[in-house]
Amino acid sequence: MDPQPPTGVTVVSLGVTRGYNRVFVRWQTGAETDVLGFNIYRGTDVRAMQQGSAVKLNARLIPSRAAGPGQGAAYGYIDRGFDPEASYYYWIESVAGSGARQVHGPVAATLPGASPCAAKGICPVGPRAVGQ
Repeated sequence: MDPQPPTGVTVVSLGVTRGYNRVFVRWQTGAETDVLGFNIYRGTDVRAMQQGSAVKLNARLIPSRAAGPGQGAAYGYIDRGFDPEASYYYWIESVAGSGARQVHGPVAATLPGASPCAAKGICPVGPRAVGQ
């Protein structure tokens, strides 16, 4: 049997749906034990959480909605405060009653209007830069 995650939550899916002037971050937990809730972070680099440059989006902890210990729930968050020309990465952070925290993600969101190569961080330049 696998050991319990540090915050007692198993995230079974994490994704984003982009739209006009918004990004919908959604996640599903398979099981939660002693989880107070979640925080959402956004960064422009895949290493933003490790580098400390990711921005926390929610003002207050998003509370756990699991019906009971060991049960999961579905969650969502709408992000409207971004540059429509950029690509972003999103993370969720679970927070346990003990104070333990665990980061899940990232998941990438290439926004409409952003260069397709921006999410990779490598964009060709010059006359052969076709398909951007």
